[in-house]
Amino acid sequence: MAYANLPVKAVGDTITKPNWDTIKANFEATGVAIVTNKGDIAAATGSQALARLAVGAEGTMLIPAPGEATGLEWHTQPTCRAYNNADLDPVVSVWWTVPLNSERWDSDGMHSTAALTSRLTVPAGGAGIYSIIGNVLFDTSAVGGDTRYYGIRVLLNGATIIAQFGPAEFTMNTHDMALVISAQYLLQVADYIEMQVFTTWDLDILSVGNYSPEFGATWLRV
Repeated sequence: MAYANLPVKAVGDTITKPNWDTIKANFEATGVAIVTNKGDIAAATGSQALARLAVGAEGTMLIPAPGEATGLEWHTQPTCRAYNNADLDPVVSVWWTVPLNSERWDSDGMHSTAALTSRLTVPAGGAGIYSIIGNVLFDTSAVGGDTRYYGIRVLLNGATIIAQFGPAEFTMNTHDMALVISAQYLLQVADYIEMQVFTTWDLDILSVGNYSPEFGATWLRV
């Protein structure tokens, strides 16, 4: 509903029925009259024109959407954190892709626990900049003071490295060693990312608490 200007009046002029109807219509065009439910928004559809944008579902966020009448839409924020609930035995001296058979959460179908479990995949409508993080804990408690190489990285679409630490040389003895990787990266719909590890020692990745092995991504913005 668009706003309509009232005619100019001089002192002593009367307000006619059409004038009153215009005032009433202008009031109905304001945000107070447009919204009907808790959380609704009055959004501009053009010059001096408003429309009701209904409140979005719980967990969604409001983003620009030029194709919508109000220029806005409620958007499910893709976010996922997956892990493996058992110790893993990576192949020695290669970049080994970490499988993830369980989930902390998955808001928009980014991960599967049944097939291609190492992947976090950008869903439809989810293109944008993502915050990515991965954690692994190597069982180096029995290495006995030897010096070995260890690494962790994030691979895009099975080919492109978008974050990497190592392989770096470490001397371990009685302690387990944790590695963490993080990145922010622009991902497109159907892109997938995986976490890989590297070690020159035949040892396990420990499944521990809420941090190993874990891999997650959260959509930040378009």
